[in-house]
Amino acid sequence: MSDLAEPRRASGRPLYMVWMVLLILGFTVLQVGIVAGVYLLKFGVPTMAKLITMKVPSYAQSTWWNNRIVYPVIVAGSPSQDSGGNLFSFDPETGDSQQHHVTIPIPKTGMVGDEDTLWCVSPSTVVCVKDDQSTEVAPKHSLKMPCPPFLYEQQPAVLDWVASNTVLLRAFDGADWVDRGRVEFPSFLSRTADGSNLLVANSVNEAVTAAQSGRFSPLDIRVIVEGDQFHVIVSDGVNVAYRSGIQFVPQASALVPENVAHLTTLEGWEDVCHMARGATGKKISWAAGVVAGEPVVLTATSTSAAPFGNSTVTVFARQEGKWAETSHLTTPALMNLFAFTNGEQTYVAGQPPVPSLRFYKLVNHELQATGTFLKAPSASSQDSIDYLGRSQQWVYWPVMVAFALAVTWLMGVYTTPQYQFGVQTVELASYTRRMIARLIDHALFLIPMYFVVRACGFATREGIEENMDRMFDFGPDSMLLRYVWMMSSMLALAVFLLIVNSGLQARWGITFGKWICGIRTKRATLRPCGFLRAMLRELLLVVDTIFGMTVIPATLAIAFTNGRQRLGDLVADTIVIRHRRSALRSDQ
Repeated sequence: MSDLAEPRRASGRPLYMVWMVLLILGFTVLQVGIVAGVYLLKFGVPTMAKLITMKVPSYAQSTWWNNRIVYPVIVAGSPSQDSGGNLFSFDPETGDSQQHHVTIPIPKTGMVGDEDTLWCVSPSTVVCVKDDQSTEVAPKHSLKMPCPPFLYEQQPAVLDWVASNTVLLRAFDGADWVDRGRVEFPSFLSRTADGSNLLVANSVNEAVTAAQSGRFSPLDIRVIVEGDQFHVIVSDGVNVAYRSGIQFVPQASALVPENVAHLTTLEGWEDVCHMARGATGKKISWAAGVVAGEPVVLTATSTSAAPFGNSTVTVFARQEGKWAETSHLTTPALMNLFAFTNGEQTYVAGQPPVPSLRFYKLVNHELQATGTFLKAPSASSQDSIDYLGRSQQWVYWPVMVAFALAVTWLMGVYTTPQYQFGVQTVELASYTRRMIARLIDHALFLIPMYFVVRACGFATREGIEENMDRMFDFGPDSMLLRYVWMMSSMLALAVFLLIVNSGLQARWGITFGKWICGIRTKRATLRPCGFLRAMLRELLLVVDTIFGMTVIPATLAIAFTNGRQRLGDLVADTIVIRHRRSALRSDQ
């Protein structure tokens, strides 16, 4: 614009640019350095390293051992700094959690234990844990597709799918896996007229399924040991069957036509249930336990088509010789279902979409909440994280004030605040005044939002942890609904303040912060900026501050543009001036 006179620059523009860049770099390094230094002085290097350590619990490999639920944790980031071990245990009655000082590889197959020893089983390794000491063994024979391990004759054992129609019982003798015999399992081929499954022996599965164009799919097998009794439950992902005891078959049982007819109904196996797909068309999980010496099967399905709706856990038990549904319970959304039996009590754990477990116990074939929750272990001391947050807050504001004063001083030395348009001359607002005005405006947003967040239960770490388990529950006490309400309130307040501030700047050039600091927003022509321009410059603040993460882009723009304009000012063609009667004058 030809009528727009640039501010008069003092000599030494290159030197000014160098000093400003050095000041911004120094501000960044100083802020990070002070926080890190204060933290290191209090907690030291090992705890600092834990901040970049991530711990992910692996609940699928958990088991019951010594009256507690034990589970491994995957440690990523700085595992060498975490000397506490990655094996944890939990008491579902009291909610007590404990870390064991032993580190094990993640047992991909699972874990099983007796009174003294815990075995962590993977297809190619077995780790023995005793007295917080671990010993790893690499057996000569590896497992193919094993089920979760169980105890067989006081030895860890698995049922291993080695071929499409062959399942072997394999026991670990301390050095290698030993074959104990071939085990018969059913194949779920079709549904009968009464809705039950047509079960045939897996040893003739190839002959039967070939005629029905079936495909081989390994069964999901669970073996529960109670004294000398073995409870075997299998599922093909849709159907569930049960058998008391392990049924061995001779290796000589060949596929011959007479066997197909003879084993159409497999003796000893009982049809348990057919898992429905639920409202989302998705089956979630199933688990099995023992109540008063009798087996129970639990299935979980989604009951809402929403991404995170409720789930229904159904309990099946034998009644008068037949399996039937005994009870069901609607719970917050579940991703997985686990069951743990200690001989007297069966605990059921549901895993919501967050890394935690919600516990129930089976009483008379009905689920009752225990009120205990197993949460993922923290990657580092929570006290140290809280201290780091407090240190960052206490350090940030003094450094920001010092930075604003330094920028203002440097701009005063190398630039002139005078701005002229036509016959009018005004004084541009200093960097410090603009920053203070912006902080006041932010406070008007943050103060009411604090009370909204507090009312929703998200203001403190304790409140978040206490209510996180209900995050994806669509019930009346749903934390998800509270979260949505909180975010909606924040959005509504932000839109309200945007409209109010834009209107105030359009008419009088002020916001509450600008009025306190004695500055105004004007067009580059020194006329009122108008509502749309005022709103545009406010919206572009997220770009100037990179979504509120740093003020460096805005600082650079204000320091190196003629009208001390950030990006929002450049796009909206606005400037910010001091509002003094002597600052605005006409030269006749």
